[in-house]
Amino acid sequence: MTLHPGLEQRHAARERTILDRTSLDRTSLNRASLDPIQRGLLEDEDWYADLAERTQDLLCTHDLTGRLIAVNSAPARVLGYSVEELLQIPMRELVAPEFRADFDTYLTEIARSGEARGFLAMKTRTGERRIWRYYNTLRTEGLNSPIVRGIAHDVTEQMRAEKLLRTATEGPLSEVRESDLAIRKLKLFQTLVDQSNDAIEVVDPETLRFVDANEKACSALGYSREELLSLAIFDIDPAITESSIPEIKDTLRKSGSLVMRSVHRRKDGSTFPVELRMRWINIHRDYVVTVARDLSERHQAEKRLREYERVVEALDEMIVVVDRDYRYVIANRAYLNYRSLKREQVVGMRVDEVVTKEVFDSLIKGKMDECFRGKMVAYELQYTDEKLGERELSATYFPIDGPDGVDRIAVILQDVTEKKRAEAALRRSEENYRLFVTQSSEGIFREDIDEPVAIDVPEEEMIRHLLLDTYVAECNDAMARMYGFTSAAELMGKRSSEMVPPQDPRNIEFIREYIRSGFRILDRETHEVDVHGNHKVFLNSMIGIVESGKLLHTWGIQRDVTEKVRLEESRRQAEEALRENMAQLQGISEELRQAKEKLSEEKIYLEQAIDTELGFGEIIGRSQALKEVMEKAAKVAPSEATVLLLGETGTGKELVARALHHLSRRKDNSFIKLNCAAIPSGLLESELFGHEKGAFTGAVAKKVGRLELADGGTLFLDEIGDIPLELQPKLLRVLQDQEFERLGGTQTLKVNFRLLAATNRDLAHSVGLRQFRSDLYYRLNVFPIRIPPLRERREDVPPLIEHFVRKCAARLNKSITSIPTKTMERLVQWAWPGNIRELENFVERSVILTSGAILQVPLGELITQPEERNSDTLHDKERERILRALRDCHGQLGGPHGAAARLGLKRTTLQSKLSHFGINPGSYRA
Repeated sequence: MTLHPGLEQRHAARERTILDRTSLDRTSLNRASLDPIQRGLLEDEDWYADLAERTQDLLCTHDLTGRLIAVNSAPARVLGYSVEELLQIPMRELVAPEFRADFDTYLTEIARSGEARGFLAMKTRTGERRIWRYYNTLRTEGLNSPIVRGIAHDVTEQMRAEKLLRTATEGPLSEVRESDLAIRKLKLFQTLVDQSNDAIEVVDPETLRFVDANEKACSALGYSREELLSLAIFDIDPAITESSIPEIKDTLRKSGSLVMRSVHRRKDGSTFPVELRMRWINIHRDYVVTVARDLSERHQAEKRLREYERVVEALDEMIVVVDRDYRYVIANRAYLNYRSLKREQVVGMRVDEVVTKEVFDSLIKGKMDECFRGKMVAYELQYTDEKLGERELSATYFPIDGPDGVDRIAVILQDVTEKKRAEAALRRSEENYRLFVTQSSEGIFREDIDEPVAIDVPEEEMIRHLLLDTYVAECNDAMARMYGFTSAAELMGKRSSEMVPPQDPRNIEFIREYIRSGFRILDRETHEVDVHGNHKVFLNSMIGIVESGKLLHTWGIQRDVTEKVRLEESRRQAEEALRENMAQLQGISEELRQAKEKLSEEKIYLEQAIDTELGFGEIIGRSQALKEVMEKAAKVAPSEATVLLLGETGTGKELVARALHHLSRRKDNSFIKLNCAAIPSGLLESELFGHEKGAFTGAVAKKVGRLELADGGTLFLDEIGDIPLELQPKLLRVLQDQEFERLGGTQTLKVNFRLLAATNRDLAHSVGLRQFRSDLYYRLNVFPIRIPPLRERREDVPPLIEHFVRKCAARLNKSITSIPTKTMERLVQWAWPGNIRELENFVERSVILTSGAILQVPLGELITQPEERNSDTLHDKERERILRALRDCHGQLGGPHGAAARLGLKRTTLQSKLSHFGINPGSYRA
């Protein structure tokens, strides 16, 4: 006999009640204090406990690993164990070996579905097999871990009796059983047909009318069973026509089955798509059994699937779906692009065929298995890709339930490599920022408001909030030191009004400007006090953080400019004092301005005087010889040709040179003069070329030479015949290449100047005596001009005398109006070996000696020596004249009464001539 299902349910309920109630501590209850209902419950509890102890059925509780938690005593006795022994033995060891596989299946089934029933063979202590029919359920509510509670009935003796009965009545009962089985199968089939989710219709292939239909077919079409059986297929399927029937029948006869899609029409006229699975069967006659499945939901599902695929394809995240064989079912565009693969290279392939097997086994498979067990899995993995290099992915696995549990998982992948790198860079940046804030010399702070303030409140209210309702929420040590604290921790939390006097109008205006500028302000002063009460001035730059229309806090950078402001105040006071002093000096400035104007006028006068002196206007004379000199000078002056001025001493060679410069294109540039006879030969090179610092002993600074000074202008070398022979090649190179180097220098300097040279020597004769280089002579002798001596142009003497008289008289503040005729005749007849310079000096002596308006001339000095008349050459005449002057002056060279003044020569020129003639002036001194 079999256990009735209702009895099984009652056994299970009873077991749950017993096991639940036996866990109560009944001794803790005071029954006397309970009401009748509670006492009744406790009495029922005792009754159930007695029933559990006396029943012969197995009542037990175990976990999902097969470990017994609780069991009643009756079955323990049947198996030959005590309850305590039975609780120590794993259930699998109590099961007969041939049933242990069934026991493992039982544990899996009850964990999955929550209940299980069947037969198991148990071993007693003596090894006997006992057959138990069980019915167990899974409990999870209110428990930390699920448990199984169940009831089992020993059917060993029952099954033995049934076996004996079958043996005795096997023949008659066999037919009965077969008939009963057929009836049961028919009923079961009818039940299955009626319970089917698909519409099942039986059609007569000859009349095409319905023979039978299940409840699903009637409800789907909206007909009752009687109404549907009165219809033919044309009434519900408008897609099937008279012409299509023969083809359908032929296909069914040949193949026995046919699958097609069509449309069914409901009683109300609406239609819906269906999939028809038809089979031709014969049970005493031919029938067509049709299973019609409503495709409406499938079409909607397919539509949703297409929408889902479009959404998935549009996502930037990589999405794939993997089945239990670890094969790709779906892979979206983002994943394919990331892997640089085509869809056919992924879909249908195993995961370890797309990624490496090592990566799959070590990083992926375990997580997928965990998801297949029904758990959502999220983790990050790092691996090396052959194409992409080191990568880091964020992976999330979602289980997808199928008919038999989780059969697929959806995988969402996101490459977070750049994100991680950015986060690492951000962390480094934050560390650097914190280091910067910590080590910055400027104060960095954040001020928070007690409560966020709407930015559209009235301005005066916002000023009050910012001055009175703020505090220092964050700052660095530099900020704290500005207020006299030792660390930021001491300043944080302080009210801003403790440092910023809210009544100071300057601070009020600062806050007002901060508000009006949109909570952004740059380099504005605030006047505050430190912890010791000292007045401080800070330069603040601040920006407010506004969210949802409310000001939350302010970030700022602050510099202490107290000392700077004090210095500026001191400077302001000094400037004020300076302005007062300047006011006092305005009078002096006016006097200076007037003096400057006077000096400017004098300068203009002097420039005009110099121009007159250096121009042709200062060359006095009307002789033909002088006119010829002037004509030559006027012709050669505009050119760049080198001019060699020849003539005796005192003939005016320098004056002609200055006139040439004044008439040339270089007149606006410098006129540089150098007397080669007046400078010692050792210093002449330095004077001409310049020198670098340290070029020789005593060269303590760089010196610019005359050549460099004359760049762009005119260089006049007087007495060029006296230039040392060893210096002549260097001068020749400058004249040819227009370049030179300073003494002690390595840099070649380019110059552009015009050379004018003068000499009183016969250079051609010196070339013959090898005292002057011929190549330099030819380079200088481009355009020679001979300036005649005064004795060759005696008609120029009178105007010269008149000019010098006027010039000297004006300088000496005398008025000389006439020159005696005999005196003029005598002066014209004199040879004037010193030429114009001798004449000028003689006239100056005469003006000095004159006391009236008539020039008084010392004619006694003009006595001609006999030997001079007998002299044959100019050289001898000049030597004799110098000897006579030395005798008259007793060997004195300089001074107003010296030989140089008497001869009308410069002292340096006289010294050069003494050396040239071999005369020792010391032998004439008394």
